[in-house]
Amino acid sequence: MSSPGQHSTQALTNSPDIDYSKIPRTSDENILKVGSCPVDLAFDGQYIWVVNKIQSGSPIRRVDPDTKEYQEMPGSGKFNTALLIVDGTLWITSALENKVYQIDPNTADVLSEYRVGTFPYQLASDGAYIWDSNLLDGSVTKIDIKARQIVSSIHVGTAPHGLLFDQGLVWARNTGDGTLLAIDPLTDKVVKEVSVPTGSGLLYKSGDYIWAANYHHNSLAKIDPVKGEVVGTYPVGDKPWRAVSDGQHLWVTNSGDNTITEIDTGTGATIRTISSKGPEPLAIIYLREHLWLVNSGDSALYSLDYDPHSSLAMIDLQGLQ
Repeated sequence: MSSPGQHSTQALTNSPDIDYSKIPRTSDENILKVGSCPVDLAFDGQYIWVVNKIQSGSPIRRVDPDTKEYQEMPGSGKFNTALLIVDGTLWITSALENKVYQIDPNTADVLSEYRVGTFPYQLASDGAYIWDSNLLDGSVTKIDIKARQIVSSIHVGTAPHGLLFDQGLVWARNTGDGTLLAIDPLTDKVVKEVSVPTGSGLLYKSGDYIWAANYHHNSLAKIDPVKGEVVGTYPVGDKPWRAVSDGQHLWVTNSGDNTITEIDTGTGATIRTISSKGPEPLAIIYLREHLWLVNSGDSALYSLDYDPHSSLAMIDLQGLQ
């Protein structure tokens, strides 16, 4: 492994040359027994990638959304909580190691690794820099992608959780003190502060607004980033975690009651609430008129069509025994 910020030519411990035909399958070709507790998703233009938060060195999963073909590659770190794809490389957090890794998706090589703050939890990027929120030390770490080095650590408040880059600003949501801060990436200074409910919740941008899931308040906040204020708060299900949108509709995963709330982004009105098809839905993405979501409780990745009452496919990510 390389030292923080340095390039590594060493591949991960396991060989990426996997014989995928030997991965155990059930009679349903859309169900593969290969992992546990998926927590985050990302799409690179061709594949959906999935990371796992429980197993140390857990494989990173790759799914072709068209064919539903499934592959895995060796992972890295301990307790992966976030996944981000920037310029064709994978960035993942390793919360128990206090590290962020950059990984080549084709070879599984660790391209660079960085010792950041305590318990890195979420990632954001503008293409030139990576930021991670460090949940247990109140900071955001800024990484220069090209230079492969940490350039600053910014104190933001108590227990920063959700993180988002939007329109030239980095937004960090502090779960402990009920603030949402906007950071100018040129100066690393806080330039806006918005009062939001305390507690966990990730951020999502749709249209002109930032949406914040309020995990402990069973609601979704709509934030005007220009005015720097909350302009609406809307009830959703129990323990909302993450949101995604197609521009007109916003879907929110409710991890406490195993549902997805669909909201009209213009009015904030609830259109409907549907089953997540499994326990503890967490990450969700919208892709090609389908919703893809991971349920951490049953270790499954689901694909739902635009009318999410119909389940088109399920890929089971339960661990190999």
